[in-house]
Amino acid sequence: LTCSGCDLVVHPACYGVSRSSMVADWKCAPCNQSLDKKSMVCMFCPTGVPHGALIPTTELGQWAHVICAWWIPEVLLEVRDGLLTAVLP
Repeated sequence: LTCSGCDLVVHPACYGVSRSSMVADWKCAPCNQSLDKKSMVCMFCPTGVPHGALIPTTELGQWAHVICAWWIPEVLLEVRDGLLTAVLP
């Protein structure tokens, strides 16, 4: 699945996208909110790696890479309001 805003390519199941949401003009979470991905960083990456498959977290204004969130046992991944979200303890 390719984001129509930034050309990010994701596996639908990995990014929490349902079959009914897979449309030609699909947008990733940051593009769907009209955010500038160039200034966004993953809260879990030690060096604040920008870009990539970012998802919102339950920490206001913080974002995480899907793969980073998967590797942290304390973080749960849930679909909230149609978006895969990293739920922090």
